[in-house]
Amino acid sequence: MKELALQIKEKALSLGYAGCGIIKVDDVAEYGVKLKERMSRVRFGKLQFGQFKKFAKPQKANKWAKSIIVVLNDNTGYNIPEKLKGLYGKDYLIDGRLDSKSDGFMRRVALTKYLKELGIKSSNEPRFGITALRWAADKAGLGIVRANNFFYSENGSAITIDAWIIDEELELIDAVELRKCPEHCGKCIEACPTKALQAPFTTSLFDCVSFITTISVENGLGMPSKKHVNEIGCRVYGCDICQDVCPFNKDKWIGGSDFPGLNEMADKLLPERIMAMDYSEIERELAPKFWYIGVRNLWKWKINALVAMSNAYSDAYEDVIKLGLTDTELRVRRFAKKVCKKHAINY
Repeated sequence: MKELALQIKEKALSLGYAGCGIIKVDDVAEYGVKLKERMSRVRFGKLQFGQFKKFAKPQKANKWAKSIIVVLNDNTGYNIPEKLKGLYGKDYLIDGRLDSKSDGFMRRVALTKYLKELGIKSSNEPRFGITALRWAADKAGLGIVRANNFFYSENGSAITIDAWIIDEELELIDAVELRKCPEHCGKCIEACPTKALQAPFTTSLFDCVSFITTISVENGLGMPSKKHVNEIGCRVYGCDICQDVCPFNKDKWIGGSDFPGLNEMADKLLPERIMAMDYSEIERELAPKFWYIGVRNLWKWKINALVAMSNAYSDAYEDVIKLGLTDTELRVRRFAKKVCKKHAINY
């Protein structure tokens, strides 16, 4: 069985994955215990994190599951368009999970096909994962989870984790050794603009900028609070601050390669361009890549754009902000009116 495990790892690395390990399916059971602890440490913890309990027992929905293959995509080699820095979380810009032109997508398809050729039954969920991905990667010895709750390999936290549950009982634990976060550091906690990162390994999802600007709308929380509006800054979709200030990420992002199609769509991602789009264009141009905001809630894009322009206000934004006053969505019209009042824009 060890030979088969090594064969799978060799294939994964040949496809371009930066790491591969295999753990037993029961190795994620303890995640349920840790999740319960986390829920007790934050306000509305059960409401925020209860949906993740299923990740501790992936075999409940797949009785045949015996092991979990975990792989890492290293994203540090991608270029980030200068005009989008500070507006978008980098991981969202280079998210290839559903992008058929991306390396990550093609690797996943190829490894899934390879497992089938080996006669191994497998299941993979590209959007949110088949199990607790960071926990599984840690258990596979591929790196560690740091105080900001992100998983780090030797190349920092700019990675995407993927996993498959399989019907073979295999195990292959790597031995990546990384220095733990110093107890005196706390840079990520200090830098969090909304104080969502309340303590090491303790994040309030409802206060996280990435959550607020993306999937919150799919959970019925699409309108940011007055407090959050002022704290979000000019971020349109996602946030990297707790990773950017981390000493263990210093000089890790090297760039060099363009992510497929990103440069071509960069102008369309600017807040002033978003305000000028109608919803059919947003659905066509933005929704396929930035799928955390579903097609039923595309108005959220314009709320995010208005927040960003309000917090980085200049007279050049005046006419663009006023476009929101005639938007087809009532929530956008109302929010645009508030922004106009805040900046004394005549309407």
